[in-house]
Amino acid sequence: MSKIKKGYKVGPAINDSVKCAVISIVIIAFMWRLAQYKGIPMILIWVAVIVLIYGYLTSKTTVGRHLYAIGGNEKAAQLSGINTNQVYFIAYANMGLLAAVIFDVESKKRAK
Repeated sequence: MSKIKKGYKVGPAINDSVKCAVISIVIIAFMWRLAQYKGIPMILIWVAVIVLIYGYLTSKTTVGRHLYAIGGNEKAAQLSGINTNQVYFIAYANMGLLAAVIFDVESKKRAK
């Protein structure tokens, strides 16, 4: 309704409903297929947890705003007072942590 009030072209609501239904069916079918095989893979659970944590960190914390600022324009972020070296260190340390978590999960899977 707000798009219509602003004068944007809006297609029929049924299009959005069909897209949402198709995406939901695909996700449910994928999860059903995973559950039939040997249950949900452990790596999928780890990835979901990590995505939720990093989604929160990047949207609700100062460090997340600094990461986005540097990603947008490093020079402008530096001029606005963000310690870019520290933020880069945090980003690289996080990537190392993520690599270690994935490696650990995969090595435990192979050991079984």
